[in-house]
Amino acid sequence: LYEEIDYVNEGKNAEQFAESLVGTGSNVVVPKVFNDATTEKVLTMEYIESVKMTDTPKVDALGLDKKKLSQEVLDTFLLQLMQTGVLHCDPHPGNMCVTPSGRIVLYDFGMMDTLPQTTVQGMRKIAFGLLNGSPTPDAKEIATRGDSVMEGLEMSGFLQPGANATAVRMVGEFLVRFFSDQAAGRATQDVTEQIDYELRSLLGSGAIAFPSAFTFVARAFTSVDGIAKSLQPEIELRQALDPFVSQLITDEYTSQANAKRDALLAQAKGFFGQGGEGGGEGLPRDAALVAAGVLAGVAIAQILGL
Repeated sequence: LYEEIDYVNEGKNAEQFAESLVGTGSNVVVPKVFNDATTEKVLTMEYIESVKMTDTPKVDALGLDKKKLSQEVLDTFLLQLMQTGVLHCDPHPGNMCVTPSGRIVLYDFGMMDTLPQTTVQGMRKIAFGLLNGSPTPDAKEIATRGDSVMEGLEMSGFLQPGANATAVRMVGEFLVRFFSDQAAGRATQDVTEQIDYELRSLLGSGAIAFPSAFTFVARAFTSVDGIAKSLQPEIELRQALDPFVSQLITDEYTSQANAKRDALLAQAKGFFGQGGEGGGEGLPRDAALVAAGVLAGVAIAQILGL
């Protein structure tokens, strides 16, 4: 509580939050803090013309695309939760505004939290498991995605290590089927009919927990969800998650592909380097052919953007 009303601390929080957004492509702007004119009781920040997003007449007068803005409000929260890990814990309507050009402005950084990197990675695994896959997954895909979900829950602190493996697997697979059916417009299964016993056993053994950090996450999401719905009342959360998570998945696959390409390139260079500085002299003929083929493949992949 005392840190929240310490404006020197709040100024540092604002700067940390702004730094966390660098390179993310976020549409958020954080007012600059003037540290020379800031004390524990006075916070001096840059003035940015903006209006509350929940002030519908003013937002309409600016001619902004409210559907796009609603999506960006949710994306801003997801960015914090699944990418930067630096969380604004109090994004109520008075603290989240919009400029005439459509940029989101965040104020009041008295309450902020930094999630552990394992928690952020866990949240990504949960999202990938639930939302990444075919609309009609087979048993093998369900099992793989279910494992990802439950591993993510463990990394995020929701599931204790050493929990009953069978119960964990069944819960994970149920969650994947539920989200897949929901996304495809199919009837979803009743949780009490499918995994009631497994959930009870996990709860009874103390394997399922609610991390303290997610008290702030839940509170922040409630505010963000309300702001997004004030801009677009018909918004469906499941569909709204797709653009951000889909981009995360694309980035993950691209990163993995680049890592494999770099590994192959390093291996090929290693082949050529066996002969010292003589341009590959002394390199066995078969190894030279393999290395040349690998390099050619890498070059073609780079040209094609693979």
